[in-house]
Amino acid sequence: MKYAVLSTDNNPDYYSLLPIVCYSWRKIGYTPFVICVNLPEWIREYLLFNCGAHTIGHSGLDGVKDSTMAQLLRLFALKHYNEDDILLTADADMVIAKDIFTHDVSQGQIISYGFDLTGRAELPIWYVKATAGKWRELMGEFTIPEKAYSHKWEDYWSVDQQLLTQRAHQYGMDKITFVDRGNQNKHGLPTGRWDRHDWAHIPDDIIDVHMLRNNWDAQIQVFQRLWPGEDYSFILKFKEALNGIK
Repeated sequence: MKYAVLSTDNNPDYYSLLPIVCYSWRKIGYTPFVICVNLPEWIREYLLFNCGAHTIGHSGLDGVKDSTMAQLLRLFALKHYNEDDILLTADADMVIAKDIFTHDVSQGQIISYGFDLTGRAELPIWYVKATAGKWRELMGEFTIPEKAYSHKWEDYWSVDQQLLTQRAHQYGMDKITFVDRGNQNKHGLPTGRWDRHDWAHIPDDIIDVHMLRNNWDAQIQVFQRLWPGEDYSFILKFKEALNGIK
């Protein structure tokens, strides 16, 4: 099995995007696996029955923001997979439009996409691909870095990428295959990125979409652009369900 590993807390900025994000991963052959920290049970059930997503719940940890916990758990929720399952880490607000993840990992390879986009300082959580067995070898025992308890945004926000990068150095950077993404365009965005920070710019060859938040019209716009003629009623039903509990 191939899984796209996503996570969210009880924040509509992210969980409201999960139906379209899950749909996008299924389109390229990945089963969405969503780690949910304090997310209402009915949303998890909706993702299962309407979006084909597997979910697990977590109650969080005192002193650590739920969003930070959700980010970290992506790297360690390994007991739920078989050794040879293929895992690809991704973000809950990133729609995938094109399968660039064609590199073989069946012989123990670890593939990091877009390391160049961070100036090769941190491995981006979007996207790292390996078997579950190799992920276990890479990440080792579950740990919560000290910065995860901080109230400073600059400390806690990328703690997952920092931990991933630390473990990658310990594992051996020379054992990891890095696939550059590039950002040589006038917008300074990753190649093929349709991004909420420059929404009017739509690449000719879209790889992924960093979604606008709390904007249902944008979800429909993206869906119709990527999959014209297909049924997006599941997005509207989710919107109606969320409006019904407000």
